[in-house]
Amino acid sequence: MSRFWDDLPLFWKTYALSTALATSVALLGEGAEGLAMDFIRLAGIGLEPGPAEALLWLIVIVLASLLGSLVISRIIAGPLTRIQPTVESLSRGELCARVVGADAKRGDEIGSLARSFNKMAGNMSRLFEIERALLRDISHEMRSPLARMKMALALARRDLAHSGKADGSLAQLGKDIGRLELMIGEMLERARLETAGQSGLEKEPFDFSALVLGSLEEQTPGAANGAKTTFDGPGSAVYLGNAGLIRRAVDNMVKNALQHTAPRSMVAVRLRVSPESLVLDVIDHGPGVPGAQLESIFQPFFRLDSARTNGGDGFGLGLAITRQAAQLHGGQVTAVNVVDHAPTPGRPESNQGLKVTLVLPISC
Repeated sequence: MSRFWDDLPLFWKTYALSTALATSVALLGEGAEGLAMDFIRLAGIGLEPGPAEALLWLIVIVLASLLGSLVISRIIAGPLTRIQPTVESLSRGELCARVVGADAKRGDEIGSLARSFNKMAGNMSRLFEIERALLRDISHEMRSPLARMKMALALARRDLAHSGKADGSLAQLGKDIGRLELMIGEMLERARLETAGQSGLEKEPFDFSALVLGSLEEQTPGAANGAKTTFDGPGSAVYLGNAGLIRRAVDNMVKNALQHTAPRSMVAVRLRVSPESLVLDVIDHGPGVPGAQLESIFQPFFRLDSARTNGGDGFGLGLAITRQAAQLHGGQVTAVNVVDHAPTPGRPESNQGLKVTLVLPISC
């Protein structure tokens, strides 16, 4: 009987319930006058039988309507409420999320919706897997010709050095090869993070403060625009996680800030520690990001038009890798524009920029 009811279209369910409710009201109405008089005597209400009967009819109709609305909404909203967590899981990137159980086997519109959702989720999962495999395979295949190109470039430079000639095109070729090699490395890193998300992370305790300081010491001297960095945080902060992935995430945050901050400005790096989480802020003095694109900068291969026109060295993978590393640790990374900087010495107008915040829960 339950399966038959689940397979009925919603129209027939609501029709049957409406008919049952109308019949109940009609049957109850036959004794409305007697019930009304009893109610009047018990309550001591001074009403004539006519108004009392009308009052009782009104009460019966209101209660029946409420009951009918409750039942009908339960029939429609109940399964949708059970399906909602699965939809939210898929929206968070959990591509294995599926509607299971009785809701996926129903014969009505709800069951059809659940099966359509499962089909869509399966297609999305296959498409993402094809994309990951394609990026992984292309990256691996490109490494061999790049290695041969680097070898040929080294031989050409050696021959030119022996002949006493110089060729600027070789320098540009070397730069292009280096950029291709960097892009392939980032693509492979992203594919590795996808795999790590499926197989689980290897975690061990490490000093988060020391990791951040190491990143700053390595990247700050190479800033082409003369920018500097400051660190504000505890001298030591032990965190349980994958140090390699976290270092890559921090490196990308710092590199992004140094690349886009104003020349000779100061990038502020702040670490806050609480019993629940570690919070790392990296704040630059650059032009910021249009509000509508603040979320897009964490998408793979996304680059702002200004980054393209100004000849930026990135490929739109750095912050995407940062977000992946954060999510694998149960954390998150966000970006907001800020306009409350203290003026940078020598640059009193530099009062804007972008703040990228990495939050990692201690419990993970």
